[in-house]
Amino acid sequence: MLVGFVSDPVAQFLALVVMLIAWVLFSLVPDWQDRKRLASSKVFDDLCEAFVKYSSGSAGDIERARLEFAAEKFCKRHLNHRLVAIAFFSDSALSVLMDMSKVAGEIKFESFKFSAKRKGGGFPSRRDGERILSAGKWFYMLFVLLLAVGYVLLVVPGFTSKSAVGLMTISSLPFVLSMILSFKASRVYRLARVGECIESNNINLTLHAEKKEEPQLC
Repeated sequence: MLVGFVSDPVAQFLALVVMLIAWVLFSLVPDWQDRKRLASSKVFDDLCEAFVKYSSGSAGDIERARLEFAAEKFCKRHLNHRLVAIAFFSDSALSVLMDMSKVAGEIKFESFKFSAKRKGGGFPSRRDGERILSAGKWFYMLFVLLLAVGYVLLVVPGFTSKSAVGLMTISSLPFVLSMILSFKASRVYRLARVGECIESNNINLTLHAEKKEEPQLC
């Protein structure tokens, strides 16, 4: 039986497909990951080099543009050169850069000051993120409760399956709300961390501020 299976053309074709997939997994994928890692390292090296030139003294228009260009290649998002400088002045440049790249669209720069695009212009606190996340957890618990009750009603005499299915369908609403609040809490956390970093590095920011510059968005 084994000899017949091996000699079968279909079996030989399947074996060839398996060998090809194994070659892709163990050869091409690691090689691609290595190339991607080297490319990312090169992009980060360019960013570090641009920041060194930017912070070496008087940062001109070219140095600022090069820093923003290098940061955009690394973060896949345009960042104001001052934000990039603040990230490097922080304790964890990579972590802060990632946070900034996620919430850059919610930050503006006017009159030599960063502010959030929200009412009052102030940055949220981490406590705000905790409150939103807590609300999301409550909605998730409500989803689990409604779903469990719906399953129980399926086996309880006197209740139609339509009632149980309707209750389980309604449970999708708090589930969706819990997911929305969880994502919002994550963004608020990131924006709060960026705000804290901007506040703690505000003195270093003034080293690269020009005396006359038009307000611009990040």
